[in-house]
Formats: sequence, structure tokens, C-alpha cells
Amino acid sequence: MASGIGEFGLNNLLLTPEYGPRVLVGAIVTNAEFMPDPLLDEHLCDLCYACQEYCPVNALRGAESFDRMKGWAIDKTKCYHHVYKVLEPIYGHFSCGMCIKACHVGKGKK
Repeated sequence: MASGIGEFGLNNLLLTPEYGPRVLVGAIVTNAEFMPDPLLDEHLCDLCYACQEYCPVNALRGAESFDRMKGWAIDKTKCYHHVYKVLEPIYGHFSCGMCIKACHVGKGKK
């Protein structure tokens, strides 16, 4: 978000205009000087609450505290328990991803 490539969505994930929350973000540590890009000036998340509705463990509650610059509080304990204590023992290496699937931002892009 601070690099200007997107904004936080209600799902507390980075949303980009091209791919929505379907991105993998990495980092490079350097001492090189560079000019940062400006922050994204459009709102991608239209507060449709689909991510909240699709969350199987209600980890995305408390949208009243949503801040476009910081995201919002997610119950990480519920999310962790569902992924690693419920899904992983059944399916092996597995991630839930329902909040990503529910988000319409960037859907249909290759």
C-alpha cells in the first residue's frame, strides 16, 4: 500500500487495480536511493462486505473500524485455527482463501 501499488481492502489484504487481492508481495532490502511512487489515489474496495460474508469462521468482523490506510482488525486466531487446525489436517498443505475468492476487485484478469 505504501508503495503505491494498491490499497487495503476490508479483507485486510492488499488490493491492486489489476488483480485485486490475488497478488504475492515480496520485498528487496537495499540502500539504493530511489523516488517512491505516489500512493494510489483511487478506492478499489467498494465496501461490498463479500469477504466478510464468505469468511467461514467470521474472522472479518468489526468493519466499523475499517481505515483505508491501515485495513481493519482481523481475528487472526480464528483464521489461523481454521487454516492450520481444521483444513490442513484434512487436506495437507492448504489455505482457506475464501476472502480472496469473494473479492470482485480484479476478477477475470489473467
